[in-house]
Parts: sequence; C-alpha cells; structure tokens
Amino acid sequence: MTTVDNNGVMLFGGFSTPPRPDGDGTPLLDAWLLATTADGWSSLSGAPLSGDSIAYDAQSRRVLAYIFFEADWRVVDPQLWAYDPEANQWEQMSEDGVPDGMWAPHLVYDEESDITILIGPPDPSPNPETATWAFDHGTDTWVDLKPANAMPRRWFPAMAYDPGCDRVIVFGGFPNAASDETSSETWGYDYNTNTWTDLAPAVSPSARAYAAMAYDPASQRMILFGGQPYPESIGDTWAYECESNLWTELLTDVGPSQRGKHAMAYNPIDGKIVLFGGATIVGGGPKWEALPAETWIFDPADNTWTRAS
Repeated sequence: MTTVDNNGVMLFGGFSTPPRPDGDGTPLLDAWLLATTADGWSSLSGAPLSGDSIAYDAQSRRVLAYIFFEADWRVVDPQLWAYDPEANQWEQMSEDGVPDGMWAPHLVYDEESDITILIGPPDPSPNPETATWAFDHGTDTWVDLKPANAMPRRWFPAMAYDPGCDRVIVFGGFPNAASDETSSETWGYDYNTNTWTDLAPAVSPSARAYAAMAYDPASQRMILFGGQPYPESIGDTWAYECESNLWTELLTDVGPSQRGKHAMAYNPIDGKIVLFGGATIVGGGPKWEALPAETWIFDPADNTWTRAS
C-alpha cells in the first residue's frame, strides 16, 4: 500500500489466503484506491504480475511495483512496473539491471533525493547484509549502492521514509530465514551519505516481523501497528519520532485485532492512516490464516482507531 499524492492510498497485490499446503490462496494482481472512508475502495487496472512491494514516486507521479509472481505462484525474473494514476495504466520499465534474487523486498520513495530505495536480503547468498538498491525513474536505471556498513539481513521488517529527518526507517524483521527469532532493532538509511545506522533507541517495541508502519507528516511520527513475534500475533500501536529517536506506545481503547502481514499508508486527503488486511498465526504456528478484508483508520491527531469496513 502507498500514498498517491492527493488521490488517497493505493493497495496492490498481496495474497488472498495462505498458499498450499496450508491453504489454496493465490497471488493477487488487482489494484484498489481509497480516497475517503465515505467513498470506499474503488477498483483500478491490475498488473500482469503480483507482489506486495510498491512505492509512489511523487516526481514522476507513478506508483512503482517490484513484482515477480504469476497468479499460479510461478516465479519469474523480477520486473519493475510503473502505474500512472491519471491514465489508469501500467507500463513495464527497462529490464536492464533489475535486481535479482531479492526475497522479501521492500520499496520506499526518498522524496528529498527523488530516488526509490529497494532493500531485501539477497537469496540465496552467504552475504549477511541487506542489499540496498536505488532506482531513478527519470533515467530508468538501477544502482547497487553497496553501503560499507549495511544493515544486517532482515526478512519482512516494517519500513517507511521519514522526510523530516530524511531517513528510511526500518524496524524489526527476521534476522535469519531459517529461524523464528525476530529483531527489535531500529535502523536508518541516509541516501545522501549511503549510510546505514543502528539507531538504538532507549525504548523499543518488542521484537517482531510482519509489522507495518506509515509516516504522519502533521505529527512527524512513524505509526507502527502489530506484527508477529513467532509464534503469536500482536495488536499494539507505537509511534516513532526520528529527531528524538524515541518510540512511544500508544494505548488505544479500540483497534484492529492482533495481526501481521497487513498494509498501512498515510492518506493526505483526510490526514489519517489507513490499515488493510492482514493475517494471524493459528495454534502457535507455523500455519496462518487470512483475516477478513477489514479497513481500519488511525487518526494521529487523537491517537484513535476506527473501523471503516
């Protein structure tokens, strides 16, 4: 899910229900737009492949999607597609230099530098560090940034860009794909210096993967919800202030149920954060089941959740 200028938030791809052997889910190729809660979700043109990593390039006014699943779960060479909201059309970008071997990739747009950042653990690879790539839509080119002090590998962390401190913020994730261990570390990436930093705040949310977070420009905070510290799902809400390097738990009377694998994005139309979907672990794991197609709205002005649908 991503913010789309003043049009609202766009949801793309994901998975219907768990894949076999736990279910019969399939990768989704559809896209949806939520302008306001009253409007509800409206269907957009779908893409030829699926994935769950998208970011909005504000300069080109395109939603970029790094995708590599066909509807029958067949994995193809990764491709980058750009969605034009005005024309409601998808266009494939150049296949030259598209990063390969990225399992659990994450895209985010750095608006100060007009660059889209892709991170992910290279797989298969003995490299213990996160791969960090930059995509320039203006030139349709990729660059392997290879920072000297890269963040350790993380599978399924929460990630968003903070324009106030001009950093990509990453929280949590699995340090090892073969382990159930989760991380509670907060890392920041500065594109201008090509530097990752372990921010090491004094207080942090508990360790987890599959959480989601979005940046609220009014309060200048990241809002994080939920996640899965295996073998359970949780449903807490946290705020992170980059300038003070401070995490604060937000205690809410009402909120989404415990979940992970959900999506979150800031909606500039009403100044609130949208949460959609997710899944919960069943019976202590490793199986999980998709939750109903719920939409929740978080109001950063008074730190409250409201169920929209």
